Amino acid sequence: MKKIGHLGFRRGSQGGKQKNLRLFLGKPLFMWSLEQLIECEQLSHFCVSTDHEGAYEQSLKLGGLDIGLRNPSLSNSTASKLSVWKDSINKLENQGLEFDAILDLDCTAPMREMQDIEKCIKVFKKFNPDVCMSITEARKNPYFNIMEENQDGYLEICKGDGKIFSRQKAPKVYEHAASTYLISKKFLQNAEFLYDAKIKGFFMPPERAFDIDSELDWELAEIIFKKQNNE
Repeated sequence: MKKIGHLGFRRGSQGGKQKNLRLFLGKPLFMWSLEQLIECEQLSHFCVSTDHEGAYEQSLKLGGLDIGLRNPSLSNSTASKLSVWKDSINKLENQGLEFDAILDLDCTAPMREMQDIEKCIKVFKKFNPDVCMSITEARKNPYFNIMEENQDGYLEICKGDGKIFSRQKAPKVYEHAASTYLISKKFLQNAEFLYDAKIKGFFMPPERAFDIDSELDWELAEIIFKKQNNE
């Protein structure tokens, strides 16, 4: 199975001004994931989808495929990850590249380790799903403590009959960890929605799947990283 690495990010961010370009412990946030793509020996190539010229040129100097800057229509807060993936594989196919899947790393998960990438690839090879994605233990459970308003405006439990009184007795649920994905090209060619896919998850410890989405997340991530590396 031929795999191409993929990193996607835009110049702007709702979670902080130019978050993906900001220095995280001395290195631009996007570089933590880009260096892992470069290091991964199971990839034939890698590419970067971004609207930031400087970051794009840097990726080319490091050996990235030239797929061009991202279109402005895919560089806003309404563009989905799936639409970016589809755009990238179209550009790769137009270059005549042969591949079966893309390995996408999210810039906002700098605590990911190479063993997580290897686990993702291993699960994909074993089960052959449309998508293999990182998951972690959910902090809340829709059978126990996640609620929504009913048609009368009153709160009720999201799933089940509301008669589960401990988290341990609730069905196991997982949190989609925005970190690591391996996606079949065949699925992407015809996909309209990500969750139409046959998805297999692979577990990541919550501290390595930590997703930076706010200033508080940024501060916590630095603390966690330093603790993990005894700094």
